[in-house]
Amino acid sequence: IPQTTVTFTTRIDAGGNIPTVAANYNAKKFLSTVSSLRKRFDKTNEIDAFNRFQIIEKMKNIKSNSTKTFTEEFKDVEEKEKVEGSFPLSDTWLKVDGKGKGWGKTTFVMGASLLEAAAFFWDFNSRAHRDTTGDIERVVEEQKGEWEKVLRRKQRFGKEEIELKNLLKLHKIDEDTIVITMEAKKEQQQGGLFDSGLIGRLESNLYSSFKKKKEALDATEDITIRFKKRGEYKTRIEFVTRLNLGVKLSKETTRNALERHLDEATEAERYFTKLITLDAMTKEAGEALGADLVWDGGQLVEKESRKDREKHMEKICKESAALREVVKKY
Repeated sequence: IPQTTVTFTTRIDAGGNIPTVAANYNAKKFLSTVSSLRKRFDKTNEIDAFNRFQIIEKMKNIKSNSTKTFTEEFKDVEEKEKVEGSFPLSDTWLKVDGKGKGWGKTTFVMGASLLEAAAFFWDFNSRAHRDTTGDIERVVEEQKGEWEKVLRRKQRFGKEEIELKNLLKLHKIDEDTIVITMEAKKEQQQGGLFDSGLIGRLESNLYSSFKKKKEALDATEDITIRFKKRGEYKTRIEFVTRLNLGVKLSKETTRNALERHLDEATEAERYFTKLITLDAMTKEAGEALGADLVWDGGQLVEKESRKDREKHMEKICKESAALREVVKKY
């Protein structure tokens, strides 16, 4: 897919005594041309689709099957709570174990082939993931093998900024099943001042500061995703996360963090639902798309202005292949 880097600069001399506020406003308005230019020539979906195709072709060459079944990872926990109001095609549960700790699981059927569904989640640097995860930073730190790499993500929960490191692996179980794991890496907790003996010589207040920093570094998340073929273009997905933020956050903040991470999975279903054309639309996908028209990180409620609602509906209509056909036709 052809791509071009554009650098846009401007220097203005209005030749008069223009108020700073007015000058800044006009400068921002003028520079917004870049945003309009990017939207006009946006090829995000095409680029992501091209990258997925490359990944799928490599997946076809995987010969050996994994000896691990991952049965334990997908067992439900006791006293789990069903999440209401999540994406219509998903079934989501979670449990908050304590401050900063929790478990969550979501299951849904994606309108994509087994390999395409797995490729979507494997493509860590895809534009779709960057736009929906809310991550401050997403980096592939090391490519350890064809199907193994070290990832680093930075996220914000309330006032806390958390860094998560994972080892991403792909496991082919059989011809109809693939599992992707994101194992928590804890190397960042080793070495440094905490193993040097210097702590004993620091003042108590300085030690307290380091302790808080170490708690933040202790944040971990283990994710296991199972893909099960249900048809040529239908894949059942189970997404399980075990989260330990390493800081004493409120139960409500922990719950919000779990819901946000589980929503990363259902965003995949939204993504592929929007790719469905009008003639291929099913009743279930149509109901989900209809619900998405009033979705904006949660159901739009009365506090949303009419203008906000119209903008959201226009956005969904532009993103959905089926709705674009409807708008063009009617």
